[in-house]
Amino acid sequence: MTASLPQLARKLSTKIETGRGVRLSAQELDLLVHHRAYAVLCEAAVESQQKQCLNRSVPNQSMSEVPFASIDVPTVPISRSSGTTSNHDANEALARARAMTKRASSH
Repeated sequence: MTASLPQLARKLSTKIETGRGVRLSAQELDLLVHHRAYAVLCEAAVESQQKQCLNRSVPNQSMSEVPFASIDVPTVPISRSSGTTSNHDANEALARARAMTKRASSH
């Protein structure tokens, strides 16, 4: 049996109405390709993917366009030793750690 466009249209229409899947023969697929139905489907898929990409990139652009200079951050002078531990404090901490490990190993 050779597939015809009206038969294929009825088959697809019935499956769409019932919400069921459809199995297509090689001849039916050939008909879809021959009449550019497959090409139209592919074009629609490309458009859909382009929209997805645009939707993903729009929020990123809006956040990247925020000027950082507009944020008021108090400037605190930073010295070379900011955030470092003095040698005296470091030596005391090392001594305490050594004393703790000696006590723990003697038990």
